[in-house]
Amino acid sequence: MASPTVTNYLGTGVNPHLYLTLSDNQPNWGSYTIDYQKSGNIPYDTKNPTKKQWSTWNVHDQNNGEGNYYGTITLEATSTGATWVKYVGGEGYYLEGLHFTYKNNTYQLTVDKIVGAPSGESPFPNTPLATPAVYENTNTPVVLRVEGNRIVNDRGNTVILKGMVRPSLEWNPQGEYLSEKDILNMVKWGINTIRLDLNQNYWFQSGPVDEMGSYKQIINAIVYHAIEHDMAIILDLHWTENGHQSNMANKDSIRFWKEVAADYKDFGTVIFELFNEPVNIDKNVWLHGNSTYAGHQELYDAVRSTGAQNICLVNGIDWGYNLSFVNSSFHVTGENIAYGSHPYNRTSFGNNFDGVLGVYPLIFTEFGTNQLSNFPNGYQQYYQAVIDFIVAHDVSYTGFAWWVEASNPAFPALIKDWDGTPQYGGQMIHDDLKANPVNGVSE
Repeated sequence: MASPTVTNYLGTGVNPHLYLTLSDNQPNWGSYTIDYQKSGNIPYDTKNPTKKQWSTWNVHDQNNGEGNYYGTITLEATSTGATWVKYVGGEGYYLEGLHFTYKNNTYQLTVDKIVGAPSGESPFPNTPLATPAVYENTNTPVVLRVEGNRIVNDRGNTVILKGMVRPSLEWNPQGEYLSEKDILNMVKWGINTIRLDLNQNYWFQSGPVDEMGSYKQIINAIVYHAIEHDMAIILDLHWTENGHQSNMANKDSIRFWKEVAADYKDFGTVIFELFNEPVNIDKNVWLHGNSTYAGHQELYDAVRSTGAQNICLVNGIDWGYNLSFVNSSFHVTGENIAYGSHPYNRTSFGNNFDGVLGVYPLIFTEFGTNQLSNFPNGYQQYYQAVIDFIVAHDVSYTGFAWWVEASNPAFPALIKDWDGTPQYGGQMIHDDLKANPVNGVSE
């Protein structure tokens, strides 16, 4: 008989990285430790499975019960479920706002605030706070807007966006392998856009933007460097929950976009991608939401309620790909709207974009193939089909992903090292950027 499980979502996994260690317990199970975002069984009496049995769990910031002690959590469990009993904090190190909730077939432990946590280190310790992009040698802001089916700057010049997706801030609140050098290596490819994948929980848990090493400071630093190199930046709501993608933005995403929009409403080269990949929902939920999910109209309205007029990017259903239902009578209502799609594992697109092409700007913020069987050979047809479509229809794009993972080219990882050496689909994107170069967004 399986026992209930508990999953450690205490904090963000860094500064501090908290571990949950089973200590004393009534059924006398042996001690073990649960790492961040990992799960473990909650002890119960196997001989009398309906009888509640207590167990205590110590919280430390080093593995195996070492490091600073943040207190002890007590639970009770039978073979079919668990209940919260109490929490006693440590001295100088403790947790505020603990939550014990059942979700996705496990009991999740989360916390609102960690007291005594060391301050974070930033991958951008010397980067000043970002200010809005301005035209060279002027104080005139650079503002991107939608004009018909084009993105233009306020000098009336068409702007085709071509760039890279930079992941890791969706699963790690300080990102991984981020640096000024990393951004410069992207710039060398000739891109004019960075898409930044975000996690709304990390945003909510972040310290202020001027706190070195906070989630908001790291995002702001990347915005700074994008502006420094005359690039647009797409802030993508990639994950709403820690550890995995969700079907759609949730009701908390309305707050997320209000906060992000308030911070960046004066940044005319910052684009808001309202949700990464809607899936397992119909078009009505996609547009209007329901009791669980926030629809794109709600997310768009949340942005505009702050006064922000930034371009909003709206992706389709079916993992972001399907836009076949968008037409003159069914769409997100508003201005400065572009549509996004993720054409993976496809060599033709049917009528998927008929209601968008010629009406709105279209941006492929992910594309190619993410099937391992297409590597090292077989990936070419998918990238070539998308690139041919991009060139024929003046579609903008960001390649997924500027990421190194030798064991999993189907991530898909477009570079083989952090110097930015292209591989697989990345080589084909690199070739397109040379054959069909783009200007900076102010040009």
